Amino acid sequence: MTRPGIVALVEDRRWRSSRLIAVAFGIAALGLVVYAIYSGLGPLRYADEKQYLSIARSLADGGGFSIHGRPSAYRPPVWPLMLSAFVLVGIDGSILVVLSAVFMIAAAALAGWICSSITGSRLGYLASVIMLVYPLNVYTAATLYPQGLATLLVLALWAVAIKADINGRKPLSFRASAGIGLLMACLSLAVPTLVFTAFLAGVWMLWQQRGNRVKFATVTLLFFAIPVALWAARNEQQLGEPVLFSTTSGENLVIGNNPSATGSSGVDIVYPPESIPPPELVEVERDAYFRDAALTWIENNPAEAAQLYISKTLNYFAPYNKPTTEGRGSALQMVVAIVAFGAVVVGLVARILLRHNLKMLPSEWAFLVVFALNAPFMAIFFTRTRFRQPLDSILIVEAVVAVVILVAGMRHMQAATATSGFEDGPAHEREVSERES
Repeated sequence: MTRPGIVALVEDRRWRSSRLIAVAFGIAALGLVVYAIYSGLGPLRYADEKQYLSIARSLADGGGFSIHGRPSAYRPPVWPLMLSAFVLVGIDGSILVVLSAVFMIAAAALAGWICSSITGSRLGYLASVIMLVYPLNVYTAATLYPQGLATLLVLALWAVAIKADINGRKPLSFRASAGIGLLMACLSLAVPTLVFTAFLAGVWMLWQQRGNRVKFATVTLLFFAIPVALWAARNEQQLGEPVLFSTTSGENLVIGNNPSATGSSGVDIVYPPESIPPPELVEVERDAYFRDAALTWIENNPAEAAQLYISKTLNYFAPYNKPTTEGRGSALQMVVAIVAFGAVVVGLVARILLRHNLKMLPSEWAFLVVFALNAPFMAIFFTRTRFRQPLDSILIVEAVVAVVILVAGMRHMQAATATSGFEDGPAHEREVSERES
């Protein structure tokens, strides 16, 4: 089945379908904002959120990118910088979680565009609605985590790749190449665990630019390097070390590689005494100390480290990880998350099985590979469903593509049955039908 064929079969009721999807999207978006506002009425729940807000306030007050009055690179810069712009105009406190919801809504709209572009049908915008009711998205959209922004950036990279596929992989312009570089930089400087995603997306698009690879690579790398270099230069000046992304990599390595760690323990571990840095060390030195301690443990316990690595890799695909904060999470939340992720996986499998009905674009395969390859990368440190959440949007889009194909198939069968009945019916019935038409 071709994309024009799907359009012909699905779009015969396009206005009604479009209206229903638009209404559902509006209701879901409004519900998400209301939920975010409700969540923002109380204090911030997690230490990470409080730290992001603390840095944003320091930036708005002219204290620079600092924690407790000291220059820091413990958190990557993009999210606190964005928050500081709102703090500067008086929008402060936990109500800022609404910004996460807004980014998630924008990401959902983009997911709908991607799905519609793949299928050639407006029914693809159903992906926008599914994005807004997907439990993990709802959870992160009501926190001060940068996951909503990261979801938008991941989908923006995929949208560029989809557009290039549809246009016959024509050479990308200077502007498009520069935009890709900036998207990669923003993603890496917002959520460093997704730097591998940015890298893989960039490599894929470079490979697709036959005859334009040198120009594309030059422009993309330049616009990726500029923001990263500016951040590194600031860190060299303030911290004495050109930190590229953040100074949490060493601690994250210890969190995921120590005797008390399990595949799903996350940050809920007991720091070994030998991994705790002396209090006199500064931030960059602490990061190096943590890293050395983790590497030493891996070297001294290769079998245990290998088994732990496999467990962490498998945990990447888990539908649910219980929050480590005391009192968070419930049996109902777990069931809902498992059912939702299971449904998305079933949809993904259906999409792959139905690829002969609607050929998968090269970038669809590429971004599914990106999703899968993040498992062994993130497992170097530790894996959590929240870290994977921006990439779940890829699976959601593919699952909805399968739904559109199935709807088109059912309408094709209905049309064929109706036509067969019309042609094979008694002569007087055909005459009545002809008169009525």
